[in-house]
Amino acid sequence: MPSIQEIFMRTAVNPANFGKLTILTDGSVYANVNAPSIGKLGNESVYRMIFREIDSGRSWRRVRSSVKPCNGCLYRHLCPPLLNYEYALNRNNLCHYA
Repeated sequence: MPSIQEIFMRTAVNPANFGKLTILTDGSVYANVNAPSIGKLGNESVYRMIFREIDSGRSWRRVRSSVKPCNGCLYRHLCPPLLNYEYALNRNNLCHYA
């Protein structure tokens, strides 16, 4: 069972992705490789890319309460954060398959 702190954290950020950046050999920067690029090294500062990711919420702030069908589920904050499996399968509710 998740703690109160974990539940509160899951309402605001995705702990599986938050704070992680992936930089490819061509300089493209990703907050999650399954999401669109947040910028390119050399074109803008890393701080600006991080701010844009925090502000837009495409990966770090993508939580269950912001995606369908999880946003209508009573237990959405008790579920684990959205993972790359759900990105790859294009399904947000793998709870029916466990």
